[in-house]
Amino acid sequence: MSTASHKQLSKLDKELLDRLDATLDAHTKFELAAMDLLAELATPDDGHGPSFDAAATRAQHEPAAGPGMETSADSTAKDYGGTHETLAKVVFKDGDALHFVGVPSDGEIGVSYIGSNSRRWLAASSDLPSPLRLYVSVAPADAPLPWLLAAVDKPKDRLGLVGGRPLCDRIDDPLEAENDTLRLRVPGLPGLPGGDQPSGGDWTPDPEIFTIGGLCGSNGEKEFQDELCNMEFVDPVGQPHVIKCDPQLNFELTHNSKLGGQWKRRRCATAAAAACGSPVRIRHQYRKFGFLQWDWVTANDDVLGPAELTGSLWLGLARRRRRIIYQRAGGFGGFRAWSAFSRDLFNVFG
Repeated sequence: MSTASHKQLSKLDKELLDRLDATLDAHTKFELAAMDLLAELATPDDGHGPSFDAAATRAQHEPAAGPGMETSADSTAKDYGGTHETLAKVVFKDGDALHFVGVPSDGEIGVSYIGSNSRRWLAASSDLPSPLRLYVSVAPADAPLPWLLAAVDKPKDRLGLVGGRPLCDRIDDPLEAENDTLRLRVPGLPGLPGGDQPSGGDWTPDPEIFTIGGLCGSNGEKEFQDELCNMEFVDPVGQPHVIKCDPQLNFELTHNSKLGGQWKRRRCATAAAAACGSPVRIRHQYRKFGFLQWDWVTANDDVLGPAELTGSLWLGLARRRRRIIYQRAGGFGGFRAWSAFSRDLFNVFG
């Protein structure tokens, strides 16, 4: 990195840290300080040693009735709410849209795809999905950037993705997508247009690769099992992904970040659903210490589809217990669901 770029990055980092310090509440700051202390002590964040994680997590895909599932009583736990904000909305020509949302006081951000173009969500979920990267890939080049997206998302790509965009708290009016074909921004990737520049280039996902079908047909359960449930991922050492998958048609379902009966604290939660004949309501929640008790925060609450495949992504500064609640939202169909809880962002369909 050149001296000029290093100075730019330092200036941007300082501005974002100052904004975070003025925005995060005391409980979130305490959680982040505890995470830093655990990292210094080289102690896993969930209180178990590496041998426990390795032994308990080789079978990532727990059955629907396994210990990772919650009861109806768990799913109706008291919610701590009122902090969810819409940061920006980017609309494509066909009316589909990416919704960027956040809980600023908790250092949490997310993105949901509301529409029926399954191929577009597949592309958006590939090659290290990232709310910041998706925003700068689809929003007009002169549009300001909600600062929370840059503060919570991947620091190493921050300067190339932010570029010269002015920072703002939120954008109230919907933005028109710069291109109807999703072109993911790739900062400084050699071999692509602009890849030798700090701002990087673009990558257009191959439409033949990012195609999926049959998830809502007569053989949909097997197709969903083969396409999503049987996907294999490389686990980070000591911090494995928690994967939950239910290929059968469901009306209501909760996936959580439990593995082997033990809660795992994770930064990232990814939801994917085949909404067959009916839209599906997807709620991202995380556990946070409120007024003298632990409460579930409903970070995001969207109705998506119907679509062969749709979904949402949520990311926080702090590693927390997380869960995703799926519910049929009217109609006569059902949904199939896949969820992942991970320490950091990772390739989903890439």
